[in-house]
Amino acid sequence: MSMEPAVIDAAEVSGGARSRERPWRRAVLDSLAVLAVTRLLAFIVAWAANWMTAATSRGPLPSGTFLASWNRWDAISYVQIAQYGYFDPRTHANSAAYFPGFPVALRGLGRLLGGRYILAALVANVVLTGVALVYLHRLADQEIGAGAGARAVWYLGLFPVGVFLAAGYTEPMFLAGAFAAFYYGRRGEWWKAVLPGALAVGSRLTGLFVVVALGFEYMRQRRWDPRKIGPDVLALVVAVLPLVAFMAYLRWKVGNPLQFLTDQEFGWGRKLVGPWRAFRTTWAGATSQVQATNWVFSWRVEIAAAALGAWVGVVCLLRRWWTYAVYTLAFFAVLLSSTWYFSTPRMLLTLPPLFLIWADLGANRWVHQASLAAGAALMALSVVVFTSGAWVS
Repeated sequence: MSMEPAVIDAAEVSGGARSRERPWRRAVLDSLAVLAVTRLLAFIVAWAANWMTAATSRGPLPSGTFLASWNRWDAISYVQIAQYGYFDPRTHANSAAYFPGFPVALRGLGRLLGGRYILAALVANVVLTGVALVYLHRLADQEIGAGAGARAVWYLGLFPVGVFLAAGYTEPMFLAGAFAAFYYGRRGEWWKAVLPGALAVGSRLTGLFVVVALGFEYMRQRRWDPRKIGPDVLALVVAVLPLVAFMAYLRWKVGNPLQFLTDQEFGWGRKLVGPWRAFRTTWAGATSQVQATNWVFSWRVEIAAAALGAWVGVVCLLRRWWTYAVYTLAFFAVLLSSTWYFSTPRMLLTLPPLFLIWADLGANRWVHQASLAAGAALMALSVVVFTSGAWVS
């Protein structure tokens, strides 16, 4: 199945404002239902896990225990940056590795909430996940067909490592931007793609792959004829401005506009290496006899997630979904050329075509039901592991 540039439904054109609102209304209602069920599931499981694992406690849990349980791993750094800035002694020594979009949002919301920055992170991600669900719903219906959106939002809401849609991580902000940018870009509504694209770029470096893929889509819609390039191409340029601004800031503060890459290397040992070397390093961790069980299992999940990501890229090529293939293959080529595979399952969350393929396969009732059952169980597990302080890929 080839994906030609998406067109606006005839019903939306001829039916007036009322018919135009109908698909959005359905998307919003479906997304709100999924958001309510899945966020309640995540928060109830986290609350219950706090109680069940507090073996030495008596009576009520200490005040703040629930919120503190969500402030783990990278979430700590985002809260610190929001509170103190990038180069304060109280922040992570390599904090420039984290892009500014999410910390800026936390800073504003945290002040509104009286300095409760962990709570601000949870609230922000409920809202951002809701936006992401709505645009995924519209994108899936547009690309796959009616009914696909209703399935896709459940698969995102119950994603196995969906804990990162609730905790103070950047996935919800990135997805809100990426899904909307692909939705508008595929429709040729380039000026509407500016803010979503900028949101994706501002939240993480991966946003550049969104812009690259949309640049490919832009030229494809113009049959690769440079004479058809119009002023709307500037939408793609404007979408990159958050990265330019961050680089200018780093140049001003520390003299290195690429400090985010330097901090990745010195803080986490991550740099570009050969793909085979990256695989061998990961395989060594996955087969280790001396590392902690949690880490050995995580390395194995990393390899499985890498294989799934590669499969998504191949499926995009076979279906001739060229724009999504460009995004997936470019992104994973870099991801799997890092020092080792790291957070690859979490990176699957940022693959829009994964949810499009899944929604297509989910038209089969058995696939759909199995996806919901497995997703709910695995997401609950990821919440328990994460809020207990153990590592989740």
